[in-house]
Amino acid sequence: MRGLQPRGRVAWDADFERLHSLALVNLAACRELLQRGYDLGLLSDGMDVPSETAEPVPLDPRLAARLGRGPVGGPAQVHVRHRWPPRPEPPPQGRCVLMQPWEYGSLPRAWLPMLERVDEVWAYSRYVRKRLI
Repeated sequence: MRGLQPRGRVAWDADFERLHSLALVNLAACRELLQRGYDLGLLSDGMDVPSETAEPVPLDPRLAARLGRGPVGGPAQVHVRHRWPPRPEPPPQGRCVLMQPWEYGSLPRAWLPMLERVDEVWAYSRYVRKRLI
């Protein structure tokens, strides 16, 4: 990848360090983004609520080097949020993508203002897509 320009600058705002489903999805997605040449920053403020049994997970060195910082090449062009609970405030820069699983019927009304502020919503399944629409 030396000498090549990155595909884009992405900030992935999520939990990465605990062994639970969201963190595993985050790690896999971010490894793939790195593999494809994106300038990636991993943002985690420790505010996620993992289960009591969630154990720390060792991070791939390429991901660990990006933890706690934004993209190297400048402000994020895309800011992906994939965390629990969801963070309602808009990111400081870039297009905002909300990737939020939901399996419990109707969405909480408190989420509606958050959904109006995002640029895109990524859904895991048709079921989740229907709930979000």
